[in-house]
Amino acid sequence: MIHRRRFLHAAGAIAAGIFLVPVPGRAATRHRCGMAPLGPHPVPRPGITGAKVLAKEKLRDQKLGPLFDSVREIPGVIDGIRCNCGCAGTTGFYSLLSCYEGDAMAQH
Repeated sequence: MIHRRRFLHAAGAIAAGIFLVPVPGRAATRHRCGMAPLGPHPVPRPGITGAKVLAKEKLRDQKLGPLFDSVREIPGVIDGIRCNCGCAGTTGFYSLLSCYEGDAMAQH
């Protein structure tokens, strides 16, 4: 005989496990909310630099300086990551790196 408490504990663990198991391909194609298709990560452009990343002096919030400095140090990595905020349709957009350049949408 199994006690109710033990049954509920086991059933809860099984249910949690089902929801935590990743579905192949799902994370790469949809937002966490399951609404907008995202597509694959972009291929980093050869020779990309962080020269266009907004300078610390031009940031609205100076606390973001270390973040922008970090992006400037690894532009090839950041250029290979898609942005999930929906800015991909804007002019001049290519990757997450684009969010740190120009008007630097990433500071919002």
